[in-house]
Amino acid sequence: MFVQNPPFNGTELSLISEPLDKQGWKQRNTAGIRHRYFTDKKGRVVNLTVEYPFEPPTRIRKNFYLFRARFGLIASLGVIKEEFVKKLFTYWAQKMKEIDAVFEQLDLAGRLKALDMSPDIKNRVKVDFVDKLPETDEDKDENMYYERVRIFLAAQKYTLDFATCKKVAATLKDLKIEPVGRLDGIFAFQDGISPNFVDRLLVFKNPDYDELVLLEPGFLTYYRDIEIENVRMRIMFDSYAIDPLINIWKLDIADLLKEIITGARAALAACINATGIAEFTKVYFIKKNFDTYMKTYLKLFDPNRNADLKELAFPIPSAWHELLHTQNLVQPPWNLFTKPPETFEELHARQVYMESQKQGKQGNLSEMISQLSQTLVTFNKSGQRYAFYLTIVELARIAVRVGNYPECKAKYDLAMDYAIKSDGLVMPDEIMKLQEEYAEACVKFVDYDNAVRQYTLLFNYLERARPETDSKRIDVLLKLNKIFINRNDFAALDYEIQRYFKQIKDFADKQKDKFITAAYYRVYGLYYEKKGKFSDAMAAYRRAMDEAASAGAIETELEAIMELGKNYLSGKKKNFEAAQKVLERGNAIVGKTDDLVKELKIYEMLEDLYNQMNNYQLAGHYNKESQRLRMALKSRGML
Repeated sequence: MFVQNPPFNGTELSLISEPLDKQGWKQRNTAGIRHRYFTDKKGRVVNLTVEYPFEPPTRIRKNFYLFRARFGLIASLGVIKEEFVKKLFTYWAQKMKEIDAVFEQLDLAGRLKALDMSPDIKNRVKVDFVDKLPETDEDKDENMYYERVRIFLAAQKYTLDFATCKKVAATLKDLKIEPVGRLDGIFAFQDGISPNFVDRLLVFKNPDYDELVLLEPGFLTYYRDIEIENVRMRIMFDSYAIDPLINIWKLDIADLLKEIITGARAALAACINATGIAEFTKVYFIKKNFDTYMKTYLKLFDPNRNADLKELAFPIPSAWHELLHTQNLVQPPWNLFTKPPETFEELHARQVYMESQKQGKQGNLSEMISQLSQTLVTFNKSGQRYAFYLTIVELARIAVRVGNYPECKAKYDLAMDYAIKSDGLVMPDEIMKLQEEYAEACVKFVDYDNAVRQYTLLFNYLERARPETDSKRIDVLLKLNKIFINRNDFAALDYEIQRYFKQIKDFADKQKDKFITAAYYRVYGLYYEKKGKFSDAMAAYRRAMDEAASAGAIETELEAIMELGKNYLSGKKKNFEAAQKVLERGNAIVGKTDDLVKELKIYEMLEDLYNQMNNYQLAGHYNKESQRLRMALKSRGML
């Protein structure tokens, strides 16, 4: 039967704190304190942390560090004899202070002590970097200060360029620390990350150990965890001085990081020895999930509400600490990447691509083209093949919307070739959709020969891959017929046109497919109109409009409405009443499509209608609406 361990009693807390206080340990987690401890009375948890700051050879500002090394342990103490409690914490209070010497002997310490601190260098570091940093507050938890620094660095765009990031990634790979594709497999980030840092956080992990490197703009964190006898230990290095180290002192950050990791791995054994865990065989440590414990404790930490709560001193990555009090966390959208990102440039390129998807109907298309062209270069040189392909497709779509057919054709040809040769990276159904999209673009730009070529290739694929009951093949036949009719191919292809119409109608009747039926009458109306049979054409368009309305096919309904409106306004037999009826119907539904071009055409036709009806007030209204839409389309590069 499970027995709940009681909270620490007063005697136990005294036995823990007295030897620590005597040796200069402080129950605070604030800047400038090198030996810290923490006790949680209710949870029977104790944490000791040694912090070693690597300062510049000459002080520039109080509590300004080039690097900060920390070793911490956290344990949940079982109920044991008082003498063993006293022995344990007397030992730790003395021996764990020896960890200072472990850090001091690292090669990193020697390298940083040898930095050039000439007056010119010191002044540049002070003026260009240190003076801009937030001021430290020795009365507050140091974790909060590092959070402010990280946010400041990100806002100032302190980052690592592509080549530096690639060199860092290669160095980490040599140390068996690999870039991470998904963050939800890492405890610190399993709930997500701040939306503001989606494009600012690179994570690398050793697949065999709890060993991670976090890269952020201007900020670096390395830590490794180990658990022995239910005691969690962590060695951790972090720095917010990456920018001056690289740009003023001209250090190679990849070499520096290698030195940190190799030194930390060696130092970890000495740090563990200083805890003497193996020697305290009569001390019972309770097994506890310390990740969950620390997450819960830090989320609830509010000394203003509960004076008994103490500042946890265990080394916490600043990126994780921020998440504990951030709302609306998100998981980065990794589906764009075929391999984990290694550079900030990749993250930024992904952000640009995602924004282009959101702003596709509202943004400035000229600016979007420029930005996406840059992301294309990034995805290509970083080997993000699927993102490269999707960006080409997006550039092709924008070229359609801005009316640039040469660019549209070049990008669709490139995307099709890339997709076909992608060895399964782009799935067959994606290629099919791309081919259809390309064909539709060709129709828009009246390149009917290329459109027929693309639709024919698509139809041949569908015949092999899709069952007869699939309406997509019939949809392609409709589009081919529409092209043949627009090209006036009646002499050469009238037999094929009629054969396709029969296949289409038979399918629609058999499958009771109202979408196909509506499209069938829409295209047949065009056929009759081209043949000069206007009464039959109008009857077909009306049937198409009604069938489309019944099926909820708004696009087809609008196309039929615009054909009817055009003929009622300017055909051989004008009918303003009928034109008004259908065009106002179109005006009522066009807003559901987000198609500004169709909306503009409806407004222009309504303006024409009311001018012909001498209703200048309504004509003026639709003239203003048309001008508004033209300005919107022009501002986005679509007119």
